[in-house]
Amino acid sequence: AQAISRIKAKANKRSKLQRGEISSLQALVGLMWRTITWARKLQGDQITACKVAAGLQKRLDPTLPWEYFGSCMLFLSTEAKVGDLLGQDLGWAARALHETVLRETANMGWQWLMNIQLYDVNGFESNDVMVASSPWLEMYGSDFGWGKGLAVLSGSANKFDGRISGMDLEVCLLPHVMAALELDEELLDALLPSY
Repeated sequence: AQAISRIKAKANKRSKLQRGEISSLQALVGLMWRTITWARKLQGDQITACKVAAGLQKRLDPTLPWEYFGSCMLFLSTEAKVGDLLGQDLGWAARALHETVLRETANMGWQWLMNIQLYDVNGFESNDVMVASSPWLEMYGSDFGWGKGLAVLSGSANKFDGRISGMDLEVCLLPHVMAALELDEELLDALLPSY
């Protein structure tokens, strides 16, 4: 919690936002997008995207009926050239994510919902980072009869290079990318204040 608070404060200080505030999730995702992109050693002119799953049930106007059972979500995609993402700071990345959320979730009504397309997993590029799961979901308080959870992990079908789950951060990367990420000074500085 302390590390996330520091990351959020740093992102908000550097973001130069005109309205609103960078959320904890946007700050943490911005940090991970930057550090994973750095660890991949991509060329500056390549395009990278950060795709964040956004729940739509509370954003639609009018909202879905309470009887609705299922998932209603959309991946919000923020794109940047690698050189731009790494040439700027955390505030720039978090602001780009924040602006995507504002732009893509404004005026979400039923007409808007009728025009969306099904998500195609093949649309995920190897330069991308995908974030799924929600910090608002009560992961550890639920007990389905066999006790409370000790850890939240995704199954093997949801493990692919560049996927991040939840605020506990299950980060799936290729071994050489993970090894480089473990040496990233920006990430270590954010997570370990005495580093």
